[in-house]
Amino acid sequence: MISIIGLAGLTVAALASLGQSVQPFTMRNPKLTLILPLVTLAGVLLAFLCLVYGFYVSDFSLKIVFEHSHTLKPDIYKIAGTWGNHEGSMLLWVLVLAGYGAALAGGYWPKNHQQKSMTLAVQGGLTFIFLLFAVLTSNPFALLDVTPPEGLDLNPLLQDPALAFHPPMLYLGYVGFSIVFAFAMAGLWYRSIDKVWAGHVYPWVLAAWLFLTAGIALGSYWAYYELGWGGWWFWDPVENASLMPWLTGTALLHSVSVLKRRNMLARWVVFLSLLTFILSILGTFLVRSGVLVSVHSFASDPSRGLFILAILMLVALGGFWLYAHRAASLPGKGWFHLLSRESSLVLNNFILSLCAFIVFLGTLYPVFAQTLDVKIVSIGPAYYEQVMLPLFVLMLLGMILVPFLNWQKTKPQAVIRSLNLPGLLTLFVFVYLVWSFPETSLYALLGLTMGIVVCAASLAKVFDQKGRNLPMLLAHFGVGVCVIGMVGSATWKEEKVTLMVPGQEIVFAGHSLTLTAVKDVFGANYYANQADLKITGYGDDFKLHPQRRYYPVADMTTTEAAIHTTLEGDLYILFNGFDPKSEAWIISLIYNPLMIWLWAGVGIIVLSGFFRLVSQRKL
Repeated sequence: MISIIGLAGLTVAALASLGQSVQPFTMRNPKLTLILPLVTLAGVLLAFLCLVYGFYVSDFSLKIVFEHSHTLKPDIYKIAGTWGNHEGSMLLWVLVLAGYGAALAGGYWPKNHQQKSMTLAVQGGLTFIFLLFAVLTSNPFALLDVTPPEGLDLNPLLQDPALAFHPPMLYLGYVGFSIVFAFAMAGLWYRSIDKVWAGHVYPWVLAAWLFLTAGIALGSYWAYYELGWGGWWFWDPVENASLMPWLTGTALLHSVSVLKRRNMLARWVVFLSLLTFILSILGTFLVRSGVLVSVHSFASDPSRGLFILAILMLVALGGFWLYAHRAASLPGKGWFHLLSRESSLVLNNFILSLCAFIVFLGTLYPVFAQTLDVKIVSIGPAYYEQVMLPLFVLMLLGMILVPFLNWQKTKPQAVIRSLNLPGLLTLFVFVYLVWSFPETSLYALLGLTMGIVVCAASLAKVFDQKGRNLPMLLAHFGVGVCVIGMVGSATWKEEKVTLMVPGQEIVFAGHSLTLTAVKDVFGANYYANQADLKITGYGDDFKLHPQRRYYPVADMTTTEAAIHTTLEGDLYILFNGFDPKSEAWIISLIYNPLMIWLWAGVGIIVLSGFFRLVSQRKL
C-alpha cells in the first residue's frame, strides 16, 4: 500500500510539473501559476512521507528499506536512512526542488506575472526531469518478491546525527541554485536582467549559498570526528564536488550585489547563475556515477550516471545556448574606478572563479586522463595547497581593503588614511609571528596574519559604521576567524601512536594521559571496546572515552573518536584495539591547535548570512 500511494504521489507530481513547465506557452492562466507548483510539492511530499513511514515501521517489503535499515537501529537513524542511500536521496532532491518552486509561486513579485510564470516553468521542467530520473532509474518504492524478516542495516558511518542533517542542508543549497538558474533563464528570455531583477533574485542566491555553506560545514565536521583521521578537509573528489558550486556561488552572491546596487555586471551575473547550478548537477553526477572513488559517494550503476550526465548536458546546453543568443542584449557597459568597491568585488570574483577552475581541473583530471589514455598523475592535497594558497592570500588582502572602499570611487588619499592602521597592524603581527615561530612556513604565517587583520579590520568598521553593512562585516570577520583555525590546525598539528596498558601514563602535547581501564559497552545495534582515559594539563582535569565499535548486522568496525575542545586546540584520541604481540592497547593521539576557531568562524558566517536573509522584507 505504501508503494502504491508513494508512486501515485510521484505520478501526480510529474503531471503537475509537466503542466507547470508548459503553462506560459499554452494555458497562460495566472491561477495555475500558483496551483501547479503547490500540487507538485504535495505529490512529492506525499511520496516522501510514505518512504519515511516505511523506514520508521521497518517495512521490509520495500527493497530500499530492506537494504538500508534494521529493526534494532535507533529511530532517528531509521528516519535518516530515508535519504542515506541513492534512491531516497534523489527523492529528497526532488522534494527540495518542488519546495523551492512552491515557495516562489507564493512569493512576492510585483507587476511582472509573465516573468514569474516563465521562472516557474523552468523550475517545473527541472522538477519533471528529475522526477523521471527518480521513477525510471531510482524507484524508491520497488518491492521485493518475498518480504524478509529483517533488514541489512544502514552503513554504520552514516548512523550519526551530523549525517542525519547534512544531506538535507546540502540539498537546500545545491537545489537552491536551481531557482537562481530559473530566474536567469526567464530573465534572458524576456531580456530583463537589470537591478530590479537582481533585487528579486538576491535573497534566493543568499539562501542557497547559506544552506550550501552550512551543509559543507556539517559534512566537514562529520568527517573530522567520525572518519578517524583527525582532519577536516582532504580535497576528496566529493568534497570538491560541493566546493565548486560554493566558490562560484560566493562569486555570484557578490556580483548580484553590484548589479543590484549599480546595474552593472549583468552578463557576468547570468553566466555565474547558470554555471553554479550546472556545477551542482555535476556534483550529483560525481557522487552517483562511480567515475570517481570517494568515501562519501553512493555506489551506483552506470545507467544512473549516464542519465544524470544527460540531464547535465541538457541543462548546460539549453542554458548556454539561450545565453549566447540573448547576452548581447543585456546591459554590458559601465566603467568603475580602480579604487572602488566594484573593482574589489570584481577581483574577488576573478580569484573565486580561478579557484573553482583549479578544483575542477584537479578533480576531473583523472577522468580526462583515462578517457584520453594519457599518463595519470596523482593529484592530492599538495597540488591544491601549492596552487590555492597564494590565491587565498590575495583574496584575504582584498577582504581587508573592501570595507574601506566606497561605491563608484574612493580618493587615493582617503584609502591611504584608512589603511594606515590596518597596514601597521599587518606589519606588526607578521613580524611578531616570524619572530615567535621562525621555523614555520612563511605562507602559514602570512595566512595567519591575514586572518587576524581581517578580523580586526571588520570589527573596526562595525563600530565605525554604527551597524551599516553589519552582515557583510560579520561574514568577513567569520572568514578571518576560520582562517586562524585553518592555519593553526594545519601548521602546528601533532600526532602520535602509542601502546598503553591500564595504569600507564604518558605525556603528549602538554597533557598527561593515564589509561585507567578498558571495558565493554553495548549500544542498541553495536557493542564496543571503550578506553577510559584520565587527562590533566593546562590546569584542566577531565576524562575521555574513545571506542572501537562493532556492528554485527553490517559486519563492520568503526572507531569513535573522543575529543576535548578548548580555545587553544582539540585533544583528539582514537582507540585502535589490542596488539597481541605487545599485549597492549593501541592509542592514537592527535592535537589540533585552534580547531574551535574554524567551527566558530563558520558559525559566524552562517549567522551573518541568516541575519541578512531575514532582513530582506520579501522574496
